[in-house]
Amino acid sequence: MTPGYTSRPSHLFGVCGGFTMRRIARRARQDWPWCVFTSARFRAATAGLALCGTWLVPAAPAQESPTRNRPLAERRGTPLRGNPTASPTNRTASPHDAAGQTAADSTAAQQPKTGIDAAGLKGITPGKSTVDQLKTAWGEPKQTRGGDGVVEFTFEIAGFERVEVYAENNIVSYIVVKFAQPFPPDVVAKQLKFDGLEPVVIYDDAGKPMGQAFPERGVVFSFDAKSPTAAVDQLLLEGINAEQFVARAESRMAARPQAALADLEEALARDAKHHRGHYLRSRILATHGQPTEALAAIEQAIHAQPGNAQYRLAQADVLMKLGRFDEAERVVRDTIATHQPEPHLKARALCLQGELATHGANRNVKDALKHHMQAIEVADGAATDSKASVRREAKRVLVDAHLGAAHAIALGQWNKKETVVPKWLIKAGEAATDLVKNEGAESRLKFEVARRALVAIAASQGTVDGSRVTQDFQSLGNRELAAAGDPLAKARLEWELAQGLYEGMQEAHARGQAGIVTVLGESAIEHLAKVAPRRTEHDYLLGQIYYRLGAENAVFRNDHATAVKFYAKAIPLLEKPLPVSCVADTSKHGEAFISMGVSYWQQGEQRKALELTGEGVHLVEQAVKDGLAETAQLEIPYANLANMHRELGDATNSRKYADMASRLKDGSRQ
Repeated sequence: MTPGYTSRPSHLFGVCGGFTMRRIARRARQDWPWCVFTSARFRAATAGLALCGTWLVPAAPAQESPTRNRPLAERRGTPLRGNPTASPTNRTASPHDAAGQTAADSTAAQQPKTGIDAAGLKGITPGKSTVDQLKTAWGEPKQTRGGDGVVEFTFEIAGFERVEVYAENNIVSYIVVKFAQPFPPDVVAKQLKFDGLEPVVIYDDAGKPMGQAFPERGVVFSFDAKSPTAAVDQLLLEGINAEQFVARAESRMAARPQAALADLEEALARDAKHHRGHYLRSRILATHGQPTEALAAIEQAIHAQPGNAQYRLAQADVLMKLGRFDEAERVVRDTIATHQPEPHLKARALCLQGELATHGANRNVKDALKHHMQAIEVADGAATDSKASVRREAKRVLVDAHLGAAHAIALGQWNKKETVVPKWLIKAGEAATDLVKNEGAESRLKFEVARRALVAIAASQGTVDGSRVTQDFQSLGNRELAAAGDPLAKARLEWELAQGLYEGMQEAHARGQAGIVTVLGESAIEHLAKVAPRRTEHDYLLGQIYYRLGAENAVFRNDHATAVKFYAKAIPLLEKPLPVSCVADTSKHGEAFISMGVSYWQQGEQRKALELTGEGVHLVEQAVKDGLAETAQLEIPYANLANMHRELGDATNSRKYADMASRLKDGSRQ
């Protein structure tokens, strides 16, 4: 699922208000042609704007519906006020009528209007008012229909084409107000005093805007399907509910994750079993360095909907971030085999298998490439789907799978990597541009592609020139950072800038560009200083940056004294347990200790050098045991240990490691 998209908006009316809405939907399809509960259902659910400006009032104390979500706490702001006693006229209402009538309420105008407070109409509030209270306030309805505890009342109210009230178990569930003429949504919002409230745009399956929802008021604007521009022809008053907050969280989560988490907190307080709320919360937490909390959230979503393939794949992704690769692989295989995922989700599953083959404890780049190519083949077929959510997810898989394929090729022993890897990266960039240009994806996707491109380029160990990508990455990152207002979004950008610059350091080091390594390293440290160290990888990344700055001085300038100064900062950070998400880097981690040992030896600190080299050898041996490194990588470290022990007068250990190095050297010749 691509961040930033509200993928289930056409179902909003089907789930807002729970089973009440679904049962009424069935009756509506059968008996009431004007209220079709699909895309047309949305448009048939919301109309005489001025009188709404007069009659929309705060929720009055009344019996609470047992089926209605209750508020999180007594955090209500000033309610929507008007003049409920104003006499309606017989002419068609206009926005200016409402403005004139509500302006007299100067007290309400001076008070904040952004708190959570359900809107009602003429003293009737969905989820609270009873049918008896409705009839007392509005008189007898013109028409009554229904059965099985669900009743529809039709009222004639001057200035409106029609007002429908739906009730279940003697409690008003929601109110539909049909305007006599459509109005621009900003005009409607202004006259209803929704100033300061942020709506969420609701889309149909094809991605066309159908309306706007205001979660803090429990009100939905329905757009006129015949209008060439957005125009509100109906209102739906359904009370405060979890679904609207979840919908807005999904639209906010890419650019404003902290605001999205606040929406999800509100939603889950009202409906603790809202599976999609738990799913979205898991995705945000996982993206922002909290995989343990993300796993707990996605498990709650799966508990509520155990057959949901999308949730299962999200669980596998979090397990991978936690380094639990075998469990993640089992979840993906089980999802493909038993949950029969739709093509776009099957493509995501194949892409995850490619990532597991690349980053898991048993790295197999050939399998990784195979899985990514299969994912691309499946995603290609779904990328033209008429359903926007399916099409967008398929296109996002195309981005991820092309990046994954480039990374696998860069890591492997392939011919012409210097030309093949860039071709895969270009394809990933084209797919990302398509998502941003044609599907409404956030612009930060291009920044993410550039960061992951640097990961692949660094893995090529100097085969691919990444200087241009590094420049583009910095430019895109700084632009996104300047535009970011959400604290959590800023922290993520700072973190990813540090990550990408570190990859750029490795690429520049491999190509012998010493000065660039220093510039990129200093910039990476600046960005990392702005990130709270609660991420499990924080210290590891900072330690690696210091190590690379030291290695630049040791390798390119033969300045071991300066190198050791950087290593002294790196060692305490790198001696901490390796983050589980970095287990595939065990060999590289060990090589860093071995390299640092050389500089300490040159500076006359033999015991420290021996200690560091021993730590490094142990890590590389573990990587060989786990299938993450070739045995031949131990030849030089063993030879280093042999020479160190000899110089220190330890002939026994010197012969031991010399023999081990010799066997590896002889084996490589055969």
